[in-house]
Formats: sequence, structure tokens, C-alpha cells
Amino acid sequence: MKKLQFLTFLTLLLFESNFIVAQIGNESPKCSLNRCIKYALENNIDVKTTQYSVKISEEELKQAHSSIFPNLTFSSSQSLVNQKVDDGSGNFNNKGSYSGSYSLNSGITIYNGGAITNNIKQKEIAHKSDQLSSRETQNNITISVTQAYLQIVYAYESVKINSETIKVSMAQLERAREFFKEGSISPVELAQFESQLSNDEYQLTVAQNTLAKAKLTLKQILELGINDNFEIEIPSIEENMVLAPIPDLNTACQIALTVMPQIEKSKLSIESSKLGEQIAKSGALPSISANASVGTGNANSSGYSFAEQLNNRLSQNIGLSISIPIYNKRSVRTSINKAQIETQISILSSQNTEKELLSTVETLHQNATSSSKRYISAKEKLKYYNISYALISEQFNEGLKNTVDLMTERKNYLSAQQEVLESKFESLLSLKLLKFYMNEPIEL
Repeated sequence: MKKLQFLTFLTLLLFESNFIVAQIGNESPKCSLNRCIKYALENNIDVKTTQYSVKISEEELKQAHSSIFPNLTFSSSQSLVNQKVDDGSGNFNNKGSYSGSYSLNSGITIYNGGAITNNIKQKEIAHKSDQLSSRETQNNITISVTQAYLQIVYAYESVKINSETIKVSMAQLERAREFFKEGSISPVELAQFESQLSNDEYQLTVAQNTLAKAKLTLKQILELGINDNFEIEIPSIEENMVLAPIPDLNTACQIALTVMPQIEKSKLSIESSKLGEQIAKSGALPSISANASVGTGNANSSGYSFAEQLNNRLSQNIGLSISIPIYNKRSVRTSINKAQIETQISILSSQNTEKELLSTVETLHQNATSSSKRYISAKEKLKYYNISYALISEQFNEGLKNTVDLMTERKNYLSAQQEVLESKFESLLSLKLLKFYMNEPIEL
């Protein structure tokens, strides 16, 4: 019975293992845009660095909070003295003595012009500011991944177009060679077709290099090694994605000013600078502190036991101290003036941050608007050039058009094809980033 149970268990285990292996084997190794963004946010060095900065500011905040409590220290000193002592008969002999002291000390700042409270508030702002910096870095990485990802897709489409172009060029060259044998075209015209094929092959190489560089850029953002296998999913870019409604510019700007972390971070910088002014002013105010201590000691020359000595020598002390600044060589006034200047710098920096954000949003809106219109125009132009190129090619094959006509029409067709591709991805990227600044996730 036990043997049968064991065989049943083994069979189920093998079946489950094969199922898991099959699932992993069937899983696509290609990476989607969302997966790339998620991986980058977890592994990018810049993101990790800002996260550690958040932890450091958190520790500094904890330390600032603890400054309102009294400190407590224990100190002890032990001394051994060896000296010559007169024994009463005029003879000096070495004699050693030992003593020890022990004390427990505590102190607390009662009042220092609000410097401690304001310092705590400053550290809270610094911690929140570091959190916002981490979010800002994550946003920048998300944007960089999106740009690199779409650059790969663009380069992939470019490679496809150039590959198809070479096939057409090879067919035209074969046809041109037949015409040359028949005497319908000159050697110069045949050379033009051969040159065109060589140029198309070169353009394919350029497109392939562009694709390789785009992959390398994304791998570097993802912190992948040189030898790591990496491929992305090539999504199908539908026309409704490229020509999606473009958000209103004023709405986009207002939302961006509300949700983007750099704006709140710049405002916190102003608040922190104003607290710095209050801290600087506290240097001109009196400070009050209290302290207390308990001490005792022992010596080997005493006739009492160690415990009795500690009790007999026990002393307690409590005190209150007030410090009133009278003249400090203008250090407080200088600190106040510098803090006020820092506040003005923070205000200007905040204004500049807002200006840069609005400029970015406006540029993206303009790019999305113009590239979508350009895409529509380019598609129409490509449609007509496609028909025209097909007719000219057919007429060339029938001997009704010369090489110059074919080459001219071919150039127009390829140019229109490239314009469609460029405007397509420029419109898509601008629109995705514009919506990202409106706090919408980037998805394909």
C-alpha cells in the first residue's frame, strides 16, 4: 500500500514538473513596455540611489526628533599613583595609591529660540523633498524607457521597410539587365540601378545599426549586461493610437503643475528656507538649559569597604544655565542675511522649475498636434505616390518610361514612406508623454 502511494505521489510530481517546465518554455522572453518600465524602476542605479537618500533623510529626521529629549552619559575614571613617601624616619619608600570616580550626567535644552522645533520641521521637509526627488527620478526613468522603447520599435519598422525596398530594387535590377541585353537601356542606366541597390543595402545597414544602438540604450537604462539576451515585444501601432484626441493645453498645464513632484519639491524648498531664517534668528535669543549629575568615588587609602565608600561619597547636582548673546562679531546677522537670500533663491528656483515644466508640456502638446497633422498629410501623400510609383514602374517595364522617371518616382515614394514612419512615432511619443505629465500611466 505504501509503495503504491509513493508511486502515485511520484507520478503526480513528475506531471506537475513537466507542466511547469512547459509553461516556462512557452512563456515569451520578449519584454513589453510596461515590463521594461517596472524592471527599470526596480533595478536602475539612479532610482536606487535616490531611495537610499530617502533612508538617510529618514535617519536624520529621527535624530532631530530625539534632540528634544535629555541626554544621559556615564563616565568613570580610574587612577593609580606610585610615589615615594617619608615613613617618618627620614626614609622615603615607594607607595602606591588607587582611586576611582563614577558619575552619571544628564542635560536638556529648555529654550533656544525655537531652533530645535524649526530644525525638526526642516528635517521633515528634507525627508519629504527626498521622497519627491525619488519620484521625480522614477518619472525621468519612465520617460527614458519609453523613448528608448519606441526608438527600438521605430528602428525595427525602418529595417523592415529597407528590407522590402531591397527586394524591389533587386527585382528592378533584374528587369534592367534584361532591358540592357535587349538594348533598351544604356550601360549608364544599368549602372544607376546597380548603384541604387548598393545604396539601399547601405541604408539597411544604417537602419540595423540604429536598431542595435537603440537596444543598447534601453539595456543600459535597465542595467542589463552586455551578454544578457534581450528582446522587446514589437507592438502593433494602430492609427487610433497615433491620432488619439490631444488634451487641451491649459488643462494639461494645470494638471502637470498639480501632480508633478518637482513642483511640490520646489515649494518645499521655499518653506525650508524660511525655516532657516527662523533658525538663524534664534541665534540672537537667550538659551536656557538644565543639567543634573550623580557622582561618587572610592580610594584604597580609606578604611571603608567599596560599597560604603560609594555611599559615603555620593553627591547629587542639579543646575540651570542661561546664555544671553551680547556680541558675536556679526555672525548672527550674517546668518540671518544669508538665510533670507537663500529664501529668495528658492523662490526664483521654484519659478524656474514651474517655467521649465510648462515649457515641456507646451512643447509636447505642440509636437503632438503638428506631428499628428503631418502624419495625416504624409499618409495621403504616400497613397498618391504609391499609385504613381506603381504606374511608372509598370510603364517602365513596358518600355514607356525611362530610368530617370522611375528613379524620381521611386525617390518620392521612399521619402513619403519615411515621413509617414517618422511622424507616426513622433506623434505617438509626444502624446504618450503629454498624458504622462497629466498623471496617466504609459501603456501600449
